[in-house]
Amino acid sequence: DELRRVVVQVPTVLTYSEANVEGKLACLETELGLLHLDREDYAGTLRKMIVRMPKVLSYSEKSVVSKLQYLTRRLGLAPNDVRLLATRLPAVLSYSEANLECKLKFLSSRLGLEQEEVRKVVTKLPSVLGYSVEVRHTQPHQFMRVLLL
Repeated sequence: DELRRVVVQVPTVLTYSEANVEGKLACLETELGLLHLDREDYAGTLRKMIVRMPKVLSYSEKSVVSKLQYLTRRLGLAPNDVRLLATRLPAVLSYSEANLECKLKFLSSRLGLEQEEVRKVVTKLPSVLGYSVEVRHTQPHQFMRVLLL
């Protein structure tokens, strides 16, 4: 059932070479620190991520590394936090750094959150990075209502 879902969402995965897929999986393993997990947690984490967003297999290794390093540096995330963020919201790997920065700045400047508070919000509710925060359309109280639900 999971394999069907992956193929339906990203049919081109059937054209990927074994070496290509192995390279992308190895990159995710390394960058997310999966090699330090026990075998069951490791397999579950990687599988969950790919099933949630099969398109992650189409991202370049350079792009994945860049996004994870940006989030780590920008938010001061621990390796476990990065792993949880990417597993819960694999789409974060498709967001541009400019898009992420806009959302992080919204949390800090418009909502008045300190850096540590932004980190806590993002690690507890990664989907906040997927919300639209068009400043001209979003009032801070509306955004907070979404966060508090």
